[in-house]
Amino acid sequence: MSVGHHPRDLDTAMPRPPEPDLFYTADDLATDLPGHTWKVLTRTARPRTATTPDGTPVLIHDTVLTARHTR
Repeated sequence: MSVGHHPRDLDTAMPRPPEPDLFYTADDLATDLPGHTWKVLTRTARPRTATTPDGTPVLIHDTVLTARHTR
């Protein structure tokens, strides 16, 4: 399982490093897996509420990929 920041979070009020290469989608991760030895089970961007340092609630997304090794 891999979890990370989704690229759409770059446009929220949540402080994030201004480095888009640190953000990825589940599809980005899935393309790096050899398809003949991995079966992707979950690929999504799960929303959740977080709070900015000044106390403002904001909706952010976690990139989630779950895959099973088949060999």
